[in-house]
Amino acid sequence: MLYLPPFISWIVIAGLIYNIFNVTAGLYGKLYFEMFGTTAPSILVNPDYFRAQLYISSIWKGAGWGMVIYLAAIAGIDPGLYESAKIDGANRFQQAIFITLPMLSFAIALNLILSLGSVMDAGFDQIFNLISVPTERTGDVIDTFVYRFGIVQGRFDIGAAVGLFKSVINCILLIIANKVSARLSGYALF
Repeated sequence: MLYLPPFISWIVIAGLIYNIFNVTAGLYGKLYFEMFGTTAPSILVNPDYFRAQLYISSIWKGAGWGMVIYLAAIAGIDPGLYESAKIDGANRFQQAIFITLPMLSFAIALNLILSLGSVMDAGFDQIFNLISVPTERTGDVIDTFVYRFGIVQGRFDIGAAVGLFKSVINCILLIIANKVSARLSGYALF
């Protein structure tokens, strides 16, 4: 459930979401009809639920990637550290706090730097595949604006200017995150 989504495109994830939450043929619609005996309210085209839909699907798709990085870092921790902590009387929680977290500081710093370096990217693929006409006002972000004005309407000057602005902001945030990480944890990318 968590390993696979990072390696699947947003088109497939959007298809899964539409198939699960379809009010007539999806799992959500069938369960709702079984429980309440009436047709389920559509949450896919309801602007009130669109942000929650984006957050939940983004967390589901992104959790596996972080998990792979953290599990790889945990696998690299020397088991002797845990054995000596057990001998000293440390319980599992104390081992996690005093051994695992400090040993994961590089992976945490790396994920923080990479995340802050792309904070202006709102996830065009996700929003473009999940948005509908009723949710357009709720789900419109900079990336869909650039697509609408820059590509669809042929206003390449606006699309290029907004894209350059986003890149400059992302670059500044990446440099700041790298310097903060270097000062706080001693780990930096450059």
